[in-house]
Amino acid sequence: MAAIRKWLWLLFGILAVLIGGYMLFLTSHTREVVSLGLFLPKLLALILMSFAVALFPNQWKHKYVIAILLLFAFLIPYENALSWAWFGNLPDETFAEVFIPEFGHTREVFTTELWTAFYVMLLPSIIFGVALAFRVGGGSAEHTMKICLSGLIVYFSCLNIFVFQTIFHLRWQFPYSEVASWVYHVSYFLGRDPMMYELVYWCAGFMVLLVLVNVAPLGKWGTSIAEKVGV
Repeated sequence: MAAIRKWLWLLFGILAVLIGGYMLFLTSHTREVVSLGLFLPKLLALILMSFAVALFPNQWKHKYVIAILLLFAFLIPYENALSWAWFGNLPDETFAEVFIPEFGHTREVFTTELWTAFYVMLLPSIIFGVALAFRVGGGSAEHTMKICLSGLIVYFSCLNIFVFQTIFHLRWQFPYSEVASWVYHVSYFLGRDPMMYELVYWCAGFMVLLVLVNVAPLGKWGTSIAEKVGV
């Protein structure tokens, strides 16, 4: 069983990549959460990759694998969603007609401001990259897992939206009655587009979850589960 435990990181990683391939080739490409069939595979892939990174072997003899992982990182096409501000392949004309009148800024501001950097740091690839660097540097599986989960919790918490609103002074008129129609995962679970004040509650709930994850004895739980299943 010790041999199986040694390769669990690879098993979790392969499963995450397979689910990613399924989403890439067999599901619709949309940012909107229109069904659990689209949302759950994405969430499952993120969780599986968290386990893969947390259990990655950090002995020196295995570090050659890092070079292989870097190849994947640089060969994967540049992520269209590197920043929400980039709006994928929206032409400059459309951006100027729709967004500049609303925000009063040029496209360059949207791609260089602080909130953009914050959003970029929350992309799963960055979260897992930071966690992997920590793990390879000698970090424990428990703490690596907490880094992954903490990043994903903040990723889904909508905190980046509040950074955006604060910097550009938008939609903060009391009592925050503006509708947030672009927060697709929240809209799906509420059954409607949330109000801005409801996003405050949503974000606060995720911050509580963030604290709970970081005080939880994940290492002890993981060891107990491994003993029960015999790995």
